[in-house]
Amino acid sequence: MGLPQPPPSTEVQISFAKGKSELKSGVYKYAKDAENNDFYITLINRMRFDVNNILTSYNTVATGFVSDETIRIDNAQLEIELKPLTLSVNYLIETDGKKKIAGSFSGLLKNYTYNICESDCD
Repeated sequence: MGLPQPPPSTEVQISFAKGKSELKSGVYKYAKDAENNDFYITLINRMRFDVNNILTSYNTVATGFVSDETIRIDNAQLEIELKPLTLSVNYLIETDGKKKIAGSFSGLLKNYTYNICESDCD
C-alpha cells in the first residue's frame, strides 16, 4: 500500500457548475469577464490540519471572485482526461498581474482526503 501521504499545504480548488455525471474529457475555460464559465477556481496555501484531518486554517492566494486580500484570476484553462480508474488534469491559470501558473494532476482523486467543517453563526 505504500507510505501514508503527508497532508497537502497548497491546493487548487476547481468548482464546476455542472454535475459530476455531465463532465467529459475535454477542454474547459474560465474568463473573468465571461457571463458563463465552465468552472471557478481558487488557489489556497498554508493549509493546517488538526489530528483528525480537519482543515483548521488556510490562506486564499488567488480567486476568480473580487476580493481585497487575494490576487484575481483573469483566465484559466483545464484539459481533463477521464479514464475508468484515474483522472488527468492539466491547467494553466493567468492572474491579473499577468503571471502564469501551470500544473497537472494524474491519478486517483482519493490519495488524500480531508474534512472541512463549516458552521453557521447567527
